[in-house]
Amino acid sequence: MTSAMLIPGTSLAADYPNKMEGKAAIACNFEADLVFARKIDMADKYVTPDFVEHNVRVHSTDIASFKEGLAKMPKFPGPASGCGGAKIVLQQGDYVVFVRETQVPDPTDNTKRVPGTHFDVFRFQGNKIAEHWD
Repeated sequence: MTSAMLIPGTSLAADYPNKMEGKAAIACNFEADLVFARKIDMADKYVTPDFVEHNVRVHSTDIASFKEGLAKMPKFPGPASGCGGAKIVLQQGDYVVFVRETQVPDPTDNTKRVPGTHFDVFRFQGNKIAEHWD
């Protein structure tokens, strides 16, 4: 049976970390431990051996190249826990999606920033992340 979860809120980092469950909780902890805290040695806990990262800055086709790419990336400013400020979390079957508000360059004036949206999509195999897109 496929289940779906939608959690709207002002800040998952503040309001929902204890309500996360299943694959959404795994994806949230993956981001906290690897993306924000850079605990690269924890990758094996979260991703499959043939994990594919589709982000062009860290593109990888296995766990070793993912660890190598992540080690070279600068740290992102943000929380070391709590889904990095996701506003919406969707979970259905083997997929989890985080939706965040962000600031992007104004297309009419590069010196200004305007509100935008950022998505993270995770595909799972069992209880480990097999692919990630953003």
